[in-house]
Amino acid sequence: FFNKHTTTLPMNERDFEYQHSIAVLIGCQSYNKLKHDDGKIMFEDINQAPQDIKDMREGCQKLGFKEIKEFWEPKHTALKLFFTKLDAELLERQENDEYTVIYVYYTGHGLMDERSLIVVNDDSAKPKNAFMFPLERYLRTLSENPNNFIIAMFDCCRARVPKKFRNMFNADDEE
Repeated sequence: FFNKHTTTLPMNERDFEYQHSIAVLIGCQSYNKLKHDDGKIMFEDINQAPQDIKDMREGCQKLGFKEIKEFWEPKHTALKLFFTKLDAELLERQENDEYTVIYVYYTGHGLMDERSLIVVNDDSAKPKNAFMFPLERYLRTLSENPNNFIIAMFDCCRARVPKKFRNMFNADDEE
């Protein structure tokens, strides 16, 4: 997520102090609402996802992350609310000249249009069938704050969204 607002971490740790650290772990194993081929793309369950989240949680604890937030089989709206609130909290920290390291890990299915989208097993999102969450877009928004240092790992494939399905994936686009 390099852009005009992104800075590089100094090599000498005495030059860089952060006051906050948060790990955000997002896991999707079951895709029962999206398996059937009734006009939707078919997705299989990912049986390794629970172990992946467990391993990441243990790793983040060992690395000393002060806060670990987990989303298991999240709803689209829960992720949107979380990242919106996190952005507001981080802007407040910026005003206080506080720095935050943010690690985001996702395991599950993914697709790609102009950005990386994660597949959530949520058929309640509006418009109907908009089961993609634009995680990359939210991370890019967080990266605009120069006091945020973001590390993101997408443990998913990023196949291109077929053109005939693109209108299904706009639940959270331009607001």
